[in-house]
Amino acid sequence: MLFYEIINDHPAEDPALICQDKMLTYGEVREEVTLWAAHLQRSGVCKGDKVGLFSKNCNEFVIAYLAIIKAGGVVVPFNFQLAAPEVAYIVQDAGMRVMVTRQKLELDAALQECGCGPLKQLDFEDLRQPVDRSYEDIAMDDNDNCTIIYTSGTTGQPRRVDRASTSIRTCCFSAISSMLSATIQGIPSSSSCSVK
Repeated sequence: MLFYEIINDHPAEDPALICQDKMLTYGEVREEVTLWAAHLQRSGVCKGDKVGLFSKNCNEFVIAYLAIIKAGGVVVPFNFQLAAPEVAYIVQDAGMRVMVTRQKLELDAALQECGCGPLKQLDFEDLRQPVDRSYEDIAMDDNDNCTIIYTSGTTGQPRRVDRASTSIRTCCFSAISSMLSATIQGIPSSSSCSVK
């Protein structure tokens, strides 16, 4: 099973994501993921392309994460607290041409200083708009890289860690299992967002 397919086997009306006071059903999540994936493909995202994701934790972060993978891209999530030069370094190192953001970032000067080519930014509102093309299925398997995570880089530049779909799915199931175990034991959650 590919990572973005984890949302496929649930009834459409069941709650999928809850963040603060906003709840999305599996049907709504599937619809949004497919729409956003079509937008990404229309923007030129092809299999294996690195696509940045810059946002705080929210329902849209999850939708964007899954949509990038469904479009064939490789998600490069950013710590939202990074400064522009740190973001530019990762953009350049990953060879990124597209970034999904909650709102567009002021990166032109930092990207130019880093020697990066143009970076197309799509914010959540861009991805919610109707698109003039349909989603095109991409042939992928569990061993395809789906995420690149950059370490904190406290002793120098951040280092990248490439993760395949199988690895990400295993980590997620482990985290969910830990959250469920803590809930059963009465340990309060430190997050205002949850996955059902």
